[in-house]
Amino acid sequence: YQRRVRGILSAVGKIAIVCNAGIIAFTSDFLPMMLYAYENSEKYSAMGIQERLYGYVNFSLAYASPDMTGKNYTCRYWAYRDKDGKHNFFFWKLFSVQLLFVIFFEHIVFGIVKLIDVVIPDIPGSVQLKIDIDETIAKLVLDEESENKVNAATMTDNETGTG
Repeated sequence: YQRRVRGILSAVGKIAIVCNAGIIAFTSDFLPMMLYAYENSEKYSAMGIQERLYGYVNFSLAYASPDMTGKNYTCRYWAYRDKDGKHNFFFWKLFSVQLLFVIFFEHIVFGIVKLIDVVIPDIPGSVQLKIDIDETIAKLVLDEESENKVNAATMTDNETGTG
């Protein structure tokens, strides 16, 4: 029963790690901002702009076509799309970075969990010592009882004259 519960809890923990990695990768603005800064820092530093995220908000907003809005004015929304509404190249680079982040993150966390599992024992040393003492006492008692039975059996055999 305990082995089954431990297995279920272990599986739930692994699923939680992968889900958390996905949430961090796909919902936070950290990875898009870092990819944008990485790609555009040289371009803006050549222009004399030291801010690594200069123009990020404008870059991250896509234009909605008038067909979508039903109006004849410009509407912008958060997405990485071109003027035709198709995903641009940055979106696909970002998507690959997000998938790599999920794989990298979950492997690091699994490694840390395994390291903690190896370093920290399941049973504390003081408890293990008491278990060992109890096992030793139980063996001594069982050995003494079996020796007493053997002695009693030999005495009975000697009295009856069979031994």
